[in-house]
Amino acid sequence: MKKRTIISAKSLMIFLRYSLIGLFIWNVLHLMVFLIFHLGPAVLFGERKGVHLPIVFSPSNEGILTLPNTDYEYMFHIPAATGTFQAYGLPLKFFYLYSISILVYFACILLITYLIIKMLKNAENGTFLVINNAIRLRYIAILCIVTLLRDKVNIIASSHYLKDKIELPGLEFYDLAPYSFQNWKHIFLYLFLLIIAEAFRIGAQLKEENDLTI
Repeated sequence: MKKRTIISAKSLMIFLRYSLIGLFIWNVLHLMVFLIFHLGPAVLFGERKGVHLPIVFSPSNEGILTLPNTDYEYMFHIPAATGTFQAYGLPLKFFYLYSISILVYFACILLITYLIIKMLKNAENGTFLVINNAIRLRYIAILCIVTLLRDKVNIIASSHYLKDKIELPGLEFYDLAPYSFQNWKHIFLYLFLLIIAEAFRIGAQLKEENDLTI
């Protein structure tokens, strides 16, 4: 029974590792498409392709909610929401800032995926509790924090740039709204992951010292 459980766990790790390898290749292809068809023409010929920018908005009108099996109608209001605005002909400076943001995103995602693949490879070989994996876990936490901050800076900067430049009846656009800081609590999870990584490192170091003593 124990042997069967070990085999099942190893099969799961192999499946996860190859799935992440596929995800890594997929993101590399996406990065190449962005470099060739979006950033490349801008750098070489000054052509700016359409880009999808996030923006925060709120409907200025209230809506009506009608529930089934009731005779009542309720008024509701959407305080904040986010959408995607497809922008063409952006100023070159803003286009480059947007491109840097995209490159940071791809760099973080690719590095996180690569580090997890390396950790799973060690787990397959039965050497999961090692200092290198603790260091990888620390880098994963830091990269997750960078990705979260990049996302928030991106939506705030984009909304600030677009709020006075677009008009749509019934919608009010903002540069800052509660929605801009959605998921900010995730940063505490990533900080906790840093603590786990340090505990992991200490445990791996003690294990190596005990192995040397034996």
